Amino acid sequence: MSGLEPLAALGLVCNIVQLVEVGLKTATLCKNAYRAGEPDPELSVYAQNLAETASSLTQSLEVSQQPLKIDDSRLLILARNCRDAEAEWRKKTPARFLSQQQPRKRDRFGAVFRGIIKKPEIDRLESQLQKAKDSLETDLLVGIFKSLDVSKVQANDLQDKFQDLLQSSSASQTKLHELIQRQVALVNMQISDRVGLAEASTKAHVTTELASQLSRLKSHADQGKDTILTEAEAREKSRAENEAYERLLRSFRYQDMSHRKNEIHRRHESTFNWIFGENTPDTDQAPSKPEPGSLLKNLSSSSNEQRVCGGFVRWLKSPDSRYWISGRPGTGKSVLIKFIISDERTVDSLQQWQPNAQILTHFFWKVGSPMQSSFKGFLCSLVYQLLSLDKEHAIGCLQQDPNWSRKTAPGDWDNEDLQFLISSYLGRPAQPICLFVDGLDEFMDDDGVRKLVDFLDSLQMSSSLVKICMSSRPERAIRTRLSRDPDLKMQDLTRVDIQRYVRAILKKETALATSSICLEDLVIHITLRAKGVFLWAVLVTRSIARGISNGDSKDQSLPPTTNLGTYDIYFGTDVGVK
Repeated sequence: MSGLEPLAALGLVCNIVQLVEVGLKTATLCKNAYRAGEPDPELSVYAQNLAETASSLTQSLEVSQQPLKIDDSRLLILARNCRDAEAEWRKKTPARFLSQQQPRKRDRFGAVFRGIIKKPEIDRLESQLQKAKDSLETDLLVGIFKSLDVSKVQANDLQDKFQDLLQSSSASQTKLHELIQRQVALVNMQISDRVGLAEASTKAHVTTELASQLSRLKSHADQGKDTILTEAEAREKSRAENEAYERLLRSFRYQDMSHRKNEIHRRHESTFNWIFGENTPDTDQAPSKPEPGSLLKNLSSSSNEQRVCGGFVRWLKSPDSRYWISGRPGTGKSVLIKFIISDERTVDSLQQWQPNAQILTHFFWKVGSPMQSSFKGFLCSLVYQLLSLDKEHAIGCLQQDPNWSRKTAPGDWDNEDLQFLISSYLGRPAQPICLFVDGLDEFMDDDGVRKLVDFLDSLQMSSSLVKICMSSRPERAIRTRLSRDPDLKMQDLTRVDIQRYVRAILKKETALATSSICLEDLVIHITLRAKGVFLWAVLVTRSIARGISNGDSKDQSLPPTTNLGTYDIYFGTDVGVK
C-alpha cells in the first residue's frame, strides 16, 4: 500500500487536533452555559470555529480515499469519528441557541436551553473528542510521525505543517502539545541528520570529484609537460644533430671545391648529342658545297665511330663498372663530362641500371690549388657529396666516433678516415653510385696516377653498385690501366661538332663581309686542320671571326702558316700545311 502523502497525513492530523481542541472547548462552554442557564460570550465563536474545522476535516477526508497503511487507516477512522460527532452534536443543537442573548432574557433562555439541549449530548461529544485526543496521545500520532518520509517533501513545506500543528494544539492540552513538540523535534532531527548526511555526501562527492578532476588535471598537466619536454628534447636533439651535421659537412669542404667544374664552358648548342646516340657523325648535315674527294673522305665517319656513339648509353644501362673517355688536349673531354652529368638522359639511363642511382663528380685541375689536384681533395669531395645525400648516415658516423664532430676543416682529416667514411657508405645495401672523374692526367701525387686508379679499383671491389666514368689524356700510365675498359676517343668523334661550331660562329660574319669569303671553305679548312681538337678550332675560328669583322680579305682572315704551327705544337695536333 502506498499510504498518505506526508503533507496530507500531517494536514489530517492538524485538522483532527484543531477539531478536538475546539470541540472540547465548545463542549466545556456548553456545559457551563447549561449549569448557569445563560450563554457564554465565547460559545458562538467556538461553535463557528468548530464548524469550520469540521469542514476542513471533511475536505481532507475527501482527498484521502485510497489504499492506506494501518496507521493511515486508523487516522482516517479517527477523523471521521470526530467529524461525525461534531455533526451529530450540531444537528441536535439549534444555531440560535449558540449565540449570545440579552441579559433581560437570561432566565427564559436558561429554561429553554435546558429543555432543548440534553446534557448527555454534550457529554457524548466531549467523550468522542476525548477518545480522539487519547488516541493521538498514545501511539497513533507517534506512528504517523514515524511513517513520514522526509526525503519526499520540501523542508520548508514540512516546517509550515509543523507550525500549523503546534498552533492547533492548545497549551492547555499540555500532554498532546508536548507530544507533538517531541515528534516535531524528532522529525527535525531526522531532517537535520539527513541534511548533514546530504551535505557530507555532497562534500565527499565534491571532494572526490575535485580530487578526480585535480588528478586528471595533474595527469593531463604531467602528460602535457612530458609531451612538451619530449618535444623540446626532440627539437633540441634535432637542432644539435643539424648543427653537428652541418659542421661535419663544412669540415670536408674546401674553398675551390667546385671551381674547376664551374670554370668549364657549357657545350655549344647541338654539340655532343652523339654521346647519347643522336646526330651521329655519319648522319649529320653534309657541307653545302662539295669539295675534292680527299676532303670528303677525311670528313666521313667510320663504322667504328657509329659503334662508339651508342656504346656509352649501353654502358650507363648495364652493370659494367668502368668507362674511359680519352682524348688529346683540347678535344673537349671536360666539356663533355659536364654535359653528361647535367643531362637528364644520363639519369634516365642510369635508372635502368639501378632505380635510385646517385651521380657523384670530381674535376681534377693541376693548375689550380693543391686540393684541386690532390688525392685528399678528391676524398674530401667524395665524402662531402656522399654525406650530403644521407644525413642519417652522417649522424650515425658522428655517433660512432664523437671525435669527428670536433673537426672543422679538411686539414683536420687524414686520408685513412676519409677512405673509411667512403667505404662505410658504399658498404651499405642498395647504395648505387655512378662516379664521373674528369682529368685523371691532372692528378698530382708522389705515387702518380696509380694511387688514384688503385683506390677506384678498391671502391668497385667493395661494392658491385659502383660505376665509374673517367676522362683523361691517353698517357701511357693511364692507358696501361684502363685500356681494357670500354672507351671512346674524343678526337675521332668531334669533327661534326667542330663543323657545327665553326659554321655557327662564322655564318654571321661572312654574311656581312665586304669581300667574297666562302663559309663552307672555312668550315672544311678549319675542321680538317683541327683533327678533332676542339679548342684549337675554337681559337682559330675566333681569330678568323675577328679578322672578317675588321674587314680583312680572305687571305688576311686565314691565320698564317706560322701561327697554325704554333697552335699545332701547343695542342699536339701535328697539323702541317700540306
